[in-house]
Amino acid sequence: MPARSLALVLACAWCTAGATPTMYFTTDLPVPAEEEWHASKRPGLTARVREVANRANVSYTIRQYPWTRAYAVALSRKDACVFATSRTPEREEHFKWVGPLYVRTWVLVGRAGQDYQVRTLEDARKYRIGTFAGDAAHEYLRSRGFQVDAAQSDNSNPQKLLMGRIDLWVSANAETGPEYGAYYPHAIVPVLKFNTVGLYLACNKAVPDAVVTRLNTAAASMLRDLARTGSREGVPPDRRTRRPPCLLPGTPDMVTKACE
Repeated sequence: MPARSLALVLACAWCTAGATPTMYFTTDLPVPAEEEWHASKRPGLTARVREVANRANVSYTIRQYPWTRAYAVALSRKDACVFATSRTPEREEHFKWVGPLYVRTWVLVGRAGQDYQVRTLEDARKYRIGTFAGDAAHEYLRSRGFQVDAAQSDNSNPQKLLMGRIDLWVSANAETGPEYGAYYPHAIVPVLKFNTVGLYLACNKAVPDAVVTRLNTAAASMLRDLARTGSREGVPPDRRTRRPPCLLPGTPDMVTKACE
């Protein structure tokens, strides 16, 4: 097939889905089942992504992967977006961006009772800092010459910290509260907040600008409603998605999609 004809076919595929385009969202976040999602008091980022898609009249599937794979899929698949992605200068040109949906503060945390004497990020250069592969904070610190110890999963870093295999761990303080608080809340304490980044839905460069614009308009609408209502939940009570997710069992990765 001539290149021009192929381009027209691909364009028409998007046009056919123009009224209700279908997107493939990837994430490393746990994707809750329908009843867990409804019961959650703070559904957080996944609920916000669903709400944005539904306000934009965009059909979607969400698939959970390890972070490096979720990120790679969004880079290679033409209908894919990945969340929650920190928007950094190093990543800027690789995606089209929707959001921010959350604001996250990077925090160095350490063992309770230890005097770290860390008042600026420069003070942390003498310490071994736990990160995880592919994370924006890992890229940020490594590129600036810090001693980083990258795990394959962030879930292993609390134990590494408590066992003394790392001196500090980069965790995050999102709008819903400190992430590190879920891990040994009396044994792991904040040491230094050092950077704030927005968390976005990062879309493949092939996703049409019109679709990205619809998603961004929906995201802005949702955030205005959150500000207006003062809701601390993932979406305002009067604007929660009318199409709850359906769990698709029997797959190697947990998958959800909007119910028809």
